Amino acid sequence: MKTDSCLSLCGVRKRYGDFELDVSFELPAGCIMGFIGENGAGKTTTIKLILDMIRRDGGSIEVFGKDCRTMRRSAWENIGVVLDSCGFSEELTAVHVSRIMSGIYKSWDRQEFERLLVNYHVDRNKRVKEYSRG
Repeated sequence: MKTDSCLSLCGVRKRYGDFELDVSFELPAGCIMGFIGENGAGKTTTIKLILDMIRRDGGSIEVFGKDCRTMRRSAWENIGVVLDSCGFSEELTAVHVSRIMSGIYKSWDRQEFERLLVNYHVDRNKRVKEYSRG
């Protein structure tokens, strides 16, 4: 992996029945990436492999230069992933979400979260189900 890459997948393979994923790419440090593709193309599978939620059949995955299977739990606090669903109860508000996140992430910054809510005009008392998904 190049030293200026924060994510590297090389020959990563996963097979589910007739479906086989074979993917390689690098994400340079400081960049943002999104996956776009048809249903069943392997987007979610790739993300789950990167997060070590499922076992890969081959290849290598490095996050910040380390094999994702051997990273310490604390290192994952520096990684952000946005999935197609938020995973929070639709009845929660941003205030609730902040409390939950502060219990999960040692480095959670409530003041920064509140600043971002104001900056992006997000009503902190609106329920998750009322937020736009666009």
